[in-house]
Amino acid sequence: MLDAPLHNRPEIVALLKRQLEQTLAKSKGAEARLSLGPPTIDRTLGGGLALPGLHEVMGSGAPAIAAMLASQVGGATAWILGRERVRRPYPCGIEIAGISPKNLLFITPHRRDALWALEQALKSGVLRAVIAEAATAPDFTESRRLQLAAVAGGALGLLLPPDSDHHSSAAETRWRATAIPRNSPSGFPQYRLELLKNKQGSLTCWEVDWHGPSHRFHLASPSRDRSHPAPRARMAG
Repeated sequence: MLDAPLHNRPEIVALLKRQLEQTLAKSKGAEARLSLGPPTIDRTLGGGLALPGLHEVMGSGAPAIAAMLASQVGGATAWILGRERVRRPYPCGIEIAGISPKNLLFITPHRRDALWALEQALKSGVLRAVIAEAATAPDFTESRRLQLAAVAGGALGLLLPPDSDHHSSAAETRWRATAIPRNSPSGFPQYRLELLKNKQGSLTCWEVDWHGPSHRFHLASPSRDRSHPAPRARMAG
């Protein structure tokens, strides 16, 4: 006797559906990493920057680094400006970072609505990256909502909070970026990147050049690459 048709066996169909969903989820997880260029940075991040996801960038070089990271995902980018900012980011500087001005949307919400605007932009599904300047760092619950919104919308969220490494956050990573005033041998902008939080493990600092033509980071001084185990308290924050 022939077995009953597959569509008459809902338990088998449900099992196959779950297995397919798990396979697709694993495949997407393996691919959901944004390479920053240098292999040592990508390895520290577990293969690259988690995408989609929320990341925090602090320090004097934060706006530039955020723009450089956003440029690598391509597509439409929104920049949520702080109310205290007098001017918008300089168009030529944005192009050097790799973002075409025609793909960039500026949003200037009221101060109390900045995180709400970021959440809505992240989960809209039409933006590849969202940069947001924040006058105060979100608490853990707020940052968790932002992380979920980024995943739901498939976007890279880049939050620029005040420079402090003591707040608790659900962000995938937290960076401090500092522009190095001296000119690099390559002639490209140079930054010191400190990885202050990393869900993938270690905390590290590098000096990097931003290579404009290729829109990629390069290690400026490999000998200064320092890695060390991440303290548990800071990883949880």
